[in-house]
Amino acid sequence: MSQRLNHLNDIIATLKTGANFYRKAARQLKKPDLEAIFVENADLRDGFAVQLAAMVEEVGGEVKEVDATEKTYELANRVGAMIGDTEKTLIDALEEHEERTLELFRRVIHQPDSARDQQMLQDMMEHLQQSHGRMRELRRAT
Repeated sequence: MSQRLNHLNDIIATLKTGANFYRKAARQLKKPDLEAIFVENADLRDGFAVQLAAMVEEVGGEVKEVDATEKTYELANRVGAMIGDTEKTLIDALEEHEERTLELFRRVIHQPDSARDQQMLQDMMEHLQQSHGRMRELRRAT
């Protein structure tokens, strides 16, 4: 598999894992205001993952489903939320996921083999930066 497809797959897996984390957090907190934000953030990630997966499949690549590192963060933070301040723990963890996702986008965008995807990835990153901003505000408020 080419470096380009590997990079896209890393992003896809991170987005999918993040979307699942957001949905689980929404169900766990059961607070309508946070649930709406979390579901919106999950939908954003799912939409981008679908777009990128289509690009990978178009050239015969296999789509990666889960990022093991992100899944480990999610599980650790969900367990922490069960024994501590659930809302604060989950919001902190989701905001940290946002930071890692943006860092991955920045890294991939600057790879030479990502040149043809650069504009699309930058557009996606702008939306994710807005999502990160909302989560950062929530984190400061809790």
